[in-house]
Amino acid sequence: MSDEHTQNLPDQPTPEPEHAPAMEPTPGEWNDSPTTPLAGRDEPPDMPRRAQPISERLGGAYQPQQQTPVYPYPQPNAAYPYPYPYAPPRPQPRERGASGWVKVLGGCLVLVALLLACGAAVTGITWGMAIASEPATSTSSQTFSVTGTPTLIVDAAAANVQVETGSSSQITVKVEKEVRAITHGAARQALDNITTSATQDGNTVHVKTDSQGLSGPRFFLMRKLDVTITVPATTNLTANLSAGNMHVDDITGILNADLSAGNLEMRNVTLTGNSVLTLQAGNVDFQGAMQPATNLNVTISAGNATLSLPQNTDAHLDGTASAGNINVNGWQANISHQAAETTVSADLSPNPTGHIHISMTAGNVTVEAA
Repeated sequence: MSDEHTQNLPDQPTPEPEHAPAMEPTPGEWNDSPTTPLAGRDEPPDMPRRAQPISERLGGAYQPQQQTPVYPYPQPNAAYPYPYPYAPPRPQPRERGASGWVKVLGGCLVLVALLLACGAAVTGITWGMAIASEPATSTSSQTFSVTGTPTLIVDAAAANVQVETGSSSQITVKVEKEVRAITHGAARQALDNITTSATQDGNTVHVKTDSQGLSGPRFFLMRKLDVTITVPATTNLTANLSAGNMHVDDITGILNADLSAGNLEMRNVTLTGNSVLTLQAGNVDFQGAMQPATNLNVTISAGNATLSLPQNTDAHLDGTASAGNINVNGWQANISHQAAETTVSADLSPNPTGHIHISMTAGNVTVEAA
């Protein structure tokens, strides 16, 4: 159809949209945006039916009810404070590592190791200085006239004592001292603190050493005390050593030795009368003989002893060891063991007149034929 025909058509009224029949609102219900006054009250403007609330469209007969929503999942509460679908954060795995006290202990061990290393280094340097320094030395000698069978008494501390055969009428005591320290002055002071004395009372000579300057690491000392005593071939010997070593060679007589800590070595020694060897801690090595009717008592708290005697030694042997062994080589011996205790009995010759008794707390004793 052309535009001309369109323009000649008569004007047709525009159809108005359908409205739901107006319902009179409840007085006072609408008063938000007043538009048209009606009977002295405000009414809302006309609106499409679908835009009206459902209660308006149903004439106020519909009253919605408040319903509690139903959740298919647990409701948030104190035990589960996270609403679905959010889950509580998973705890991160804890890194494994050393606990606090282990770290502290490790640090302490490292510190101790460092201190020990530093102490060792300082000690090494100090000892090196002591070795390189000039030592302080001293030598003294005394001679005593004796007759018959003299008696020698030795009380030594931290010393090496040598007793050997010399003149038949003299006892000679020679003392050699040597000390090294960081300085020569310190060495001389320590040397002066080492005292020795030799006195005579009749036919008895008493030799004594006192090493009060040798105790402890003071001045980082390197010290040596040698005592050499020459005696007649027949001499009775009594020795008390608190620390050190003693060597006895080529003498005959009664021997009484008490060693707190050290070693006693005897070569070509012939025992007479009643001899006693007491050892608190150390070793005894005896190579010699026993005259007839001689008694030897050996007591060892902790250590080892070896007795080498001629095959035909005029003595009976018996011994007891609380913890240790007593071995007899070269003779027929009766050895019995009961728990930790060992007992031994043997005749070293037919019809013996002498006696050897061994009592040992801990250690080993060997009696063998030379």
